[in-house]
Amino acid sequence: MTRKYHFIAGLPRSGSTLLSAILRQNPKFYARVTSPLYAMTDRMIDTMGPDMKYSSFFDEERRVSVLRGLFDSYYHDFDPEGGVVFDTNRMWTSSAPLMEKLFPESKIICCVRHVHRIIDSFERVLRNNPLEYNSLFAFKNEPTIYGRVKMMMNARDGVIGGPHSALRSVWFTEHAKRLIVVRYDSLVKQPEQTMRSLYQALGLEPFAHDFGHVEYAEPEYDSRIGLPGLHTTRGAVEFREGPLSIPPDVAQNYSRSNFWDVPQENVHGVKVI
Repeated sequence: MTRKYHFIAGLPRSGSTLLSAILRQNPKFYARVTSPLYAMTDRMIDTMGPDMKYSSFFDEERRVSVLRGLFDSYYHDFDPEGGVVFDTNRMWTSSAPLMEKLFPESKIICCVRHVHRIIDSFERVLRNNPLEYNSLFAFKNEPTIYGRVKMMMNARDGVIGGPHSALRSVWFTEHAKRLIVVRYDSLVKQPEQTMRSLYQALGLEPFAHDFGHVEYAEPEYDSRIGLPGLHTTRGAVEFREGPLSIPPDVAQNYSRSNFWDVPQENVHGVKVI
C-alpha cells in the first residue's frame, strides 16, 4: 500500500472546499468535504480507553494499529500508485499529537481567513436560505446576528470558535511544526503560486491545475445540514469579496483574531502561505 495521508483543518468559510476542489483535479489525490473519521477516531479511542472493560486488551502498539486500520479501511477503494488522501475536519488540529503518532509524515493544512469575514460569509449563506433551519444553530431559529455570533464563536463547539480555539491551542506547542497555513486571500488571489508553495511544503510532485475551471459540489450533504449550496464551487478561481454586511461592532470585535499573521506569535515558525 502506497497511500499517504494529510489533513485539511483550519477555519470554516476559508477556502477548504475550494482547496479540495483544486486538489481533486490531481488523479493521485483524494479530497472531499468533512469526513466522519475524526468522530470515528474519537469514539474508537474511547472504546480502547481505561474506563472501558476492554482496555486490558490494548497496548499502545495495538491502539495505533487499530486506528491506522480505521483510516485504511475507510479509504480502501482509493489506492493509486503514489496516492495521497487529504481528509478534512476542522478539528484535526486538536488531534495533532495523535496524527504524529499514527502518520508521522503527515501535515495538517489549516485554511484561515479573518474571523469577521467568516461571520459575514455565514450570514450571507443564511440570508440565501431563509426557509431552512440548519445545523449551525442545532436546527433552531436564532433571530439576531448577535445571538448567532455568540453561538458560532463558542470556544467549545461553535462552528467558528471551536476550530479557531483548536488551532490556537496547538499553535504554541511543539506540534505546530506539523501545520501549514493557507490564507484564503492567497488561494483566491494567487492560486497558482499558492498551490506551488503547498506542493513544495508537502514534498509532492508539481501538477498543472486548471484554475479556470474548478467544479465541485456536495448537494446531499449540504441539504442534510440545512444549508443548500454551502459546498458548491464552480468556474474560475477568483477574488469575489464584497463590502461587509454585518454590524460594524461585530466586525470590530473580531477584526484582530488573525494571530497567524502576527510574527511574534509564530514562535515555532509555522509555514504560512
